[in-house]
Amino acid sequence: MAPVGFPPPRREYTAPAPGGPRSSLSSRFAARHPHFADGLPQQDERMAGAGGATTRRVARLANASLELAGKRATLPGLTIVTRDGEDVQAQNFGLLGGDVLDQFDDWTLDFDAMTFELGAPVTAKD
Repeated sequence: MAPVGFPPPRREYTAPAPGGPRSSLSSRFAARHPHFADGLPQQDERMAGAGGATTRRVARLANASLELAGKRATLPGLTIVTRDGEDVQAQNFGLLGGDVLDQFDDWTLDFDAMTFELGAPVTAKD
């Protein structure tokens, strides 16, 4: 390893759930698994960011039940991008966001072991 003037980055990251963006499935996922969006109403959705703006076509899967790392999470809705904007090409199959991760006490992503673990499900507070 080349010497550096600061500690090397951690290769394992454990954190409380981040509360970040919503989970979604990309157009790349939709192309491989079209049956997930079949029969769902679709609409255009405008997306904007630092790189510009684009319009994509999306479907919304209601009451989505997900199984991740051997645990279950439920979302009231999950966006499936069925067509990207003209200037966009999906590089992944989707985004695992805070709407899922917030349903667990914590999560661990270990880059060396190539593993992802979820903590205990968050229980409803009385």
